[in-house]
Amino acid sequence: MTTSTATIGTLGSAELEQDLGQLAALLHACVHAGASIGFIVPLTLEDAEKF
Repeated sequence: MTTSTATIGTLGSAELEQDLGQLAALLHACVHAGASIGFIVPLTLEDAEKF
């Protein structure tokens, strides 16, 4: 059995700018997979980045 770990932390402005596309893609994928997180389909990647 393989286990994985996750780390939760805060991002500074440089890290946020660097990771914004990946974070928006994650939000987009969750919403389009049916996650109930306050957004509804259709959520565009552009809208996810704006959020």
